[in-house]
Amino acid sequence: MGFSRKSKQAPPEYGHVDSDDDSVPPAPPPPPMMGMGGEDSQSEDHFQDHLDPAGTGVHDIAHGHGHGNNDADEEDKAPVKKWRLLKREAEHVLIPQDEPNNNNNNHMDGNGNGMDMENALDGGSQHLANNPNGNVPMQGHFRGIQSAQDFDEEEAGMDEIEVPSSSVVARMNHKERKHMGQFRNSKYFKLAMLLVLGVVVIVAVTLGSVLGTRGDGEEEIASAERGGVGGDNGNGNGNNADATNANLNTPAGRYIQSNDNNNFSQSTVDALSVPGSPAAEALAWINDNDANANNGFGEADDMDEETMMNFEQRFAAAAFRNSLGGADWVGAGDDGDDDAWMSEKDVCEWKGITCGNLVRKLQGQGNERKLVSASSVTKIDLTNTNIRGPLPAEIGLFTDLEELILISNWVSGTLPEELFDLTNLIAIDLYDNVITGSISPNFANLDQLAGLYLGMNQLTGKIPVEVFQNMESLQSIWFNDNFLTGNLPDVVISNEINDEASSLRDIDVKGNTITGVIPESYANLPNLMRLNLDSNDLTGGIPDAFAMSNLTEFYLGGNMNLFGYMPDEEDAFPLVVFDMVNLEALTLNNCGIIGALPGVDYETQFLNLLEWDIGDNQFTGTVPLNYGGVQSLTKLRMANSNFEGELPWSFRDLVNLVELDMSLNRFTDVIPDQGEWAWSMGLNSLEVINLGGNWISGPIPDTWAKWTSMRKLILDNNMLTGEIPAWLPTLGNLEEIRLEWNRYEDAIGFSGPIPDQLINLQSLQVIHLQGNSLTGEIPNLPLSLIDIKLNDNALEGDMPDSFAQMGALVALTFQDNFIQYVPEDICQLNLGVLTGGCEVTCACCTDQCEVGVRE
Repeated sequence: MGFSRKSKQAPPEYGHVDSDDDSVPPAPPPPPMMGMGGEDSQSEDHFQDHLDPAGTGVHDIAHGHGHGNNDADEEDKAPVKKWRLLKREAEHVLIPQDEPNNNNNNHMDGNGNGMDMENALDGGSQHLANNPNGNVPMQGHFRGIQSAQDFDEEEAGMDEIEVPSSSVVARMNHKERKHMGQFRNSKYFKLAMLLVLGVVVIVAVTLGSVLGTRGDGEEEIASAERGGVGGDNGNGNGNNADATNANLNTPAGRYIQSNDNNNFSQSTVDALSVPGSPAAEALAWINDNDANANNGFGEADDMDEETMMNFEQRFAAAAFRNSLGGADWVGAGDDGDDDAWMSEKDVCEWKGITCGNLVRKLQGQGNERKLVSASSVTKIDLTNTNIRGPLPAEIGLFTDLEELILISNWVSGTLPEELFDLTNLIAIDLYDNVITGSISPNFANLDQLAGLYLGMNQLTGKIPVEVFQNMESLQSIWFNDNFLTGNLPDVVISNEINDEASSLRDIDVKGNTITGVIPESYANLPNLMRLNLDSNDLTGGIPDAFAMSNLTEFYLGGNMNLFGYMPDEEDAFPLVVFDMVNLEALTLNNCGIIGALPGVDYETQFLNLLEWDIGDNQFTGTVPLNYGGVQSLTKLRMANSNFEGELPWSFRDLVNLVELDMSLNRFTDVIPDQGEWAWSMGLNSLEVINLGGNWISGPIPDTWAKWTSMRKLILDNNMLTGEIPAWLPTLGNLEEIRLEWNRYEDAIGFSGPIPDQLINLQSLQVIHLQGNSLTGEIPNLPLSLIDIKLNDNALEGDMPDSFAQMGALVALTFQDNFIQYVPEDICQLNLGVLTGGCEVTCACCTDQCEVGVRE
């Protein structure tokens, strides 16, 4: 849980996804996303982290979804001719489906020339036999050959030829036999016979391939015919078409195209004819390399159910990998690994795939029909593996798929319609990708779906009402951080046990542009525990019906006009939240609240509240002391809300408080540190305190030395004085110290030296001490630092040589001091900001007299 979650925007360097372009430009890896509590979190087995105790697939409402952005453009698709295979007594010839010639009797040869259909068919088998690569055009000696049956002796004038005597004929025959014998013994005759024999072998192999009886020795020749789907053999698109058709005319290709097979969608069948498509490449891989899929594979009538299922899953997985840039996947089984994709092992052993014996299909006819069980893919989890591209239509072949988890990748384009045919799905988690288009109402077809996570994408349009009203099993909906518009859909609840939408427990639509009011029907959802509406354009306040809701988490921050319509300042604060007795987290920051903060009856209200954010509003007056009685609080943010007066001493009683942010208000006077009123009397769990940007004066209380869990101490832009406490280095968990700019008007800010003992804070990353009156030399500081700001003090001497060893340092400012020397090796660091002053010798400061950025 937390007050803020990272909002995903399309960076200008990548822009918005163009749905007409499949290409994905290089992009940095996705950054980690902020969880509910603002901490980075990731989950390898994501869906299991969100199962409820019954294992129904619901996100744990207290779990941080640990998940960038990329421009995932789609590849330009030039028009590609679809070719059909004509068969005439095992003699084949490829004919274009779209003939450019207006003459219906003429077709095209291999070079696009006109060709007589009958002659083309007669020459077809000879063309395939003599040209296994399809490189010789079908013209010339294959065109216009006159058959012997058409020869007429009389027309040729043979009746006028004198017949020779028998002796002359005998001599001629003897000479012919002698000459023939000499020819048969010549090298030319032997070479000709070898060529004829080679042609016969090629014809036999080609016919065997066409009839589906290809042997092991014939596989290489058939592969040579194909030339590689999508490859470039230097002979133009005609050869790609030949290769594609050769793939189609295999048992596997015929099986996919079979009208009796309903598992393959028409888009998959069509894609097989497109050279280079994921489906065509998957079929080519199976035909050429996949012994597993081809084991026992023949014509559909001769295969058992398990063989067909094995083939379908391997084909689907291969198309999945081809469509999603499998060659560049990270951590998903590299080539040669035991769990590599596209290996000969069972697809259930491929990285990220889980199978189960869940398939029950009827096989046989009549009384012989029986249930067949086979291992089937039930889960695909490829979280953060650099997947790039659109989901292919072949995803629909995983008919028993229950969980599809592709968190933190670069999945692009729109979701295929075949996804909505997978009626066994219980979880779809595509969080943190670059998917475009609208949310399909066909999600309602998935009647077992319990978790739908589409947050952190680039979805547009309205939320379909079908998702909220027709999905009885749905428990978690995450549509956050997209570009959705329109109103929130209403829900329908009746008094039946299995009411529509009654199973909903978690709705997250944060970070969109949703308008209108909060539907009152959401308050009647009996199982709804988490409702995140942060950062939208909602108006109308909180309906009174929510007083009876069972919500434990209610996020409304960033709806700037949610309460802005209320003219009466006394009614501006939503009093209904005091009656929501189950609340554990409530954000009302930046909601347009104006007026005084009402007091709380801590004995009956907010009894379970852990996190509360009311910052960025326009309150008037002071913070009521009775909020010190809400002892369940662990995080409290009241920043930038115009509060004034003294810091409430009653906060000493917030014994469970971990984070306190009261920055950017108008609090005055000193930090409570007098006897029993001292904050140090409680607050022993405090890890983060931010009082920056107020008018607080006096020293840092020494009693704070007992807060040994402190990680962040932020007291900047006040009027504090005194020395930096010598006990500060005893807070061994400190990561951030910010005491800058306490010098203001008559206040001199912090003075004296920087404690030498700070070097002991090995977790320290940020130290800002600029804008004070510090003196003395700069001491050695922890090598863990990434940000050091010491400018605008009265420091002197040389900068320690150890600063050049801070490998993580990115920012260092020290101008307006009396520093004489900077180590030369500091210029070797990868500093983004290095500023000194006119008085310092700095070899790599580009402008020593002004603040600047290093070149």
